Amino acid sequence: MNKVLVSIFSILFIFSCSENSAVTESNASKGPAEIALEYLELQSNYDADGMKELLSNEDREYFKPDWLSDFIDNNSLTEIREAFAPYIKYKILNSEIQDKTAKITIIQSSPDLTGLMGKFLQASMASALDNLGDGDSSDNSKELIASLQNELSKDNDLPRLDVEKVVNLVLEDGEWRVFQNLKLETIMIDAREFEKEKNYAKAMTKVSTALELDPMNDEANNMADSIQEKIDEERAKTDYFSKIEIFEFEARIFNKSSYSDGTPGVKFALKNNGDKTLSDVDVIVYFLDSDGRPIAEKTFYPVRSGDYCYTNCDPLKPNYVWRQGDKFYTMDTLGPEWSGEATIEIKDIEFED
Repeated sequence: MNKVLVSIFSILFIFSCSENSAVTESNASKGPAEIALEYLELQSNYDADGMKELLSNEDREYFKPDWLSDFIDNNSLTEIREAFAPYIKYKILNSEIQDKTAKITIIQSSPDLTGLMGKFLQASMASALDNLGDGDSSDNSKELIASLQNELSKDNDLPRLDVEKVVNLVLEDGEWRVFQNLKLETIMIDAREFEKEKNYAKAMTKVSTALELDPMNDEANNMADSIQEKIDEERAKTDYFSKIEIFEFEARIFNKSSYSDGTPGVKFALKNNGDKTLSDVDVIVYFLDSDGRPIAEKTFYPVRSGDYCYTNCDPLKPNYVWRQGDKFYTMDTLGPEWSGEATIEIKDIEFED
């Protein structure tokens, strides 16, 4: 099953293949254009060792093999490459060569099989289901490869897909080497991850480091502006926390019915003493032991609107009060280690647009 899926998945990424065979002469005697073409071929063949050999010294330190290479069915991939090879062409569009740097722009032209991909994927899924559990899909793979070759035989009638690729190189130790600026790329990956986690301070630190390496980098500059906006928004929300009054707070055992021993829980009320309407208010409650130390916590969402709200979806307007009435929030996981004491605070808010 996996082999069929991966075979088809490979097709989607194989358009970077080249019909140019690897050059066997030493790198020292190759020009930047030759190195650029060889690197693209190695990249499309998932040859991590070969790619690393052509990288700059700095890039080698940060180089990580393409994750996709861990999942490729090598036999099927080889067949697909062999089917594609006669139809994929590279053309050098432009070469800008300085003393120690070069920029090679290459046009990669391949048959545009976009419309065929859906058919292959559908056949792949059907084959996977037919072979579920037996792990043998070689016959199906061969059928798919044959279909692919049949389509490619219509090369003159197929539209072509041209992709522009830019390869930057540097001259090191007398050899031209590919410079991908992987140090900067690694820093930006970390920055995006911190931003996703809403750790904006660390994200900004990473972006600042990236801008020290490349002050004109568009992505880093745009991310810096975006993160700063989010930091300003978070600061505005945090400043507003003090304007939300929490009162009538109770943390105790609530009786669900006369037939129950009761359930640990909390109830409280909120008042918006500020001048903005709140579409969402999240609070967090910390449950304490006899020494006043937290043993558990839980976030509650008393004010909730938008797509994730199903009942009581009204925003909290200025001077308005929110109450639970005769209801309470449960905390079923508490046991005898809970002292019966708890603290509550605002965790997050959203302003109404």
